[in-house]
Amino acid sequence: GVPIVVVNGTMSGRSFSRYNMLPFMSRRLFSLIDVYCAQNRVDGERAGTLGAPRVVVTGNMKFDIVMPALNEDERAALRRELSIVDGERLLVAGSTHSGEEEIILDVYEEVATELQGVRLVIAPRHPERFDDVGGLIKRKGFTLLRRSKGSDVGEVGSFKVPPVILLDTLGELGRVYGATDMAFVGGSLVEGVGGHNLLEPACYKRPVLFGPYVENWRHVAGIFEKEGGGIRVESGIGLKDAIKVLLLDHSRAREVGESAYAVACKHRGATERNMKIIESLLR
Repeated sequence: GVPIVVVNGTMSGRSFSRYNMLPFMSRRLFSLIDVYCAQNRVDGERAGTLGAPRVVVTGNMKFDIVMPALNEDERAALRRELSIVDGERLLVAGSTHSGEEEIILDVYEEVATELQGVRLVIAPRHPERFDDVGGLIKRKGFTLLRRSKGSDVGEVGSFKVPPVILLDTLGELGRVYGATDMAFVGGSLVEGVGGHNLLEPACYKRPVLFGPYVENWRHVAGIFEKEGGGIRVESGIGLKDAIKVLLLDHSRAREVGESAYAVACKHRGATERNMKIIESLLR
């Protein structure tokens, strides 16, 4: 007699296919759910096909994320802490995975060689990879700045382009997105991860770049592309081209960032809608 509600429900094509391999068991399982609150229409249709008796599209609760506020003074102070000087443009590559950092570093080398005043922060997804990524940065010949050591450069490589900053601290990425000029969200240039949170940089009105492998964020990525708030790239070459466009065209970068923020605001409210459904079942 206890109500069962799925909130923020999503279902990939792969999961849907697997459930359909055992239709009798899947339909019996999904029939036990009183309300399936889906993130979008496709997720809802898949749940209904599998036997959920009541499906309501309430939206994606990720849109309700609240990021730490940064005023202009705080943003300037954070950029100074990251050794970013006035006039430099900053790219943050957040939540990166193995295989992505090498692509990003190659792109950065080309961009920073062609254009002056470009800086890079790399924030690996998993803390246990901090040292490995730091080693990769130095093997590539870059000067390494570790956020955990402040402005202490330590061992450096050849200074062929401005230093690469390794964000080797925990819990800071969201705030650092507020200090950037554009953001690449990782887990999307390599297969098997499915992408990470595209909304965090959008909340700071920053252009959002991401790769082709965003299965976990397919609906959000589609909205960003449709409404002009994000740029999907297919490869390192595409990433380089997109970064250069945003660096060279300030009005275009501002337009994409504003659109990203508008998307993040427009689709809020899923949490409240889910709560109302839960409350109705408890009366």
